[in-house]
Amino acid sequence: MAELFLAIVACDAEIGDMELHCAVALGSGYRRSRVPMPFEECLRAWQVPHIFSVCTIAILFGETGLGNISVPIMRLGRCKDSTLDEWFPVEPSSTVRLRLLLHLRSESGGAAPASFERLCSELLGKAGKPSPQTGQAEGAIHHAEPKVTRSDLGHSNPKPASPTSPASPASPASPTATSPERAKDLARKEDKVPNLQEREPDFAASLQELHRLCQSMLPSETPPPPRGPLPVDDEASPSKDNVYDEARAQLLSQKEALERESTELNTHWAALQEDQATKHEVLAEMRVERLSIFATVEELQTEVEDATTELKEAQAVASSRLATRRRLQAELLACSADFGDEAAEQRRASEALRRKRALLRSEAVELGRELQCCVSRGDALVSENLQLRTESAAVEEAEDGRFQFPRCNENGLQSIQGCEIGKKDGNCG
Repeated sequence: MAELFLAIVACDAEIGDMELHCAVALGSGYRRSRVPMPFEECLRAWQVPHIFSVCTIAILFGETGLGNISVPIMRLGRCKDSTLDEWFPVEPSSTVRLRLLLHLRSESGGAAPASFERLCSELLGKAGKPSPQTGQAEGAIHHAEPKVTRSDLGHSNPKPASPTSPASPASPASPTATSPERAKDLARKEDKVPNLQEREPDFAASLQELHRLCQSMLPSETPPPPRGPLPVDDEASPSKDNVYDEARAQLLSQKEALERESTELNTHWAALQEDQATKHEVLAEMRVERLSIFATVEELQTEVEDATTELKEAQAVASSRLATRRRLQAELLACSADFGDEAAEQRRASEALRRKRALLRSEAVELGRELQCCVSRGDALVSENLQLRTESAAVEEAEDGRFQFPRCNENGLQSIQGCEIGKKDGNCG
């Protein structure tokens, strides 16, 4: 649970020598203190029930409320774990301001923060702590104030105050208890009842019921006590007047206590109303945010469904493509195997052709060599034929003269031989 440290260190108001008091309410906690706060009161932590709480400070000038200050805890949550030093205006008064030190701590327990304690000591030291005489006077004033609790308010027959009590304004030693100032004071205090009725009907009804019970307590046949000077010869009149004045003083003190408690309760009620209004605003904002979040969730859900449908379609297409790819891969593997076999067959065929070509080349070389031998043999035969022809021509010329007729026969034979040789050489004419 978070903790709040609150210190009222200064007040900007023209109040003279009168002292201001404050009533602070936060959640179920409630405290009263003077302004500025004592140093020990500043170091006491407030328990924050939740972040939507509102700290309400009511400023009291005597028994009159000057206004209040509302500090939302949500605003302090933005600067958590840091000390704020700010002036806050008192509403509805526009001339009164309070200087507050605020420190919101996320964790509970432990001593007050060092920065907050240092600022409190500095500012309260500069503002000046109350002197012992002032403290004694304040103690006397607080001691003189009647302490009326809620259990005391429930009794219809109040006990008469003792004659020596400082809370009893009418005593035997005070003959001026029924003076005109006292009557005016009573009338002025009674005039506050309509305002209380306007502000708090339940409290006004309770006050009227209390007044009726007090009136019923008095005997109806008894005349009201005299307001003027009492006769000397009547011995019972002073005691009766004293009893009535004491009862009236007790009722007035109870009325003042009720007014003070009503102011505090109204302040606390205003704080609770503001807290509830803040909660309603936050809940309205959260409701709007929730509706927007629901709309966003529905849109996202629709988008998710569309994306799921598209994903399923894409998965179906991908599955078909995967099956096609696997089938193509199988066909590719089969084609690769066939291509490998065909390539091996082609390699084997080319190797066989290469061997055949090598054999044919070797055979061609051998045939070329044989052709060359045949050509050289033919050349030798041609040269030999030429030589023989030359020799035969020489023999023919030698024998031409002897035998002319046989020469003709030889010429024919030579021509026949020349034709045969020409056929062999390809030059037969």
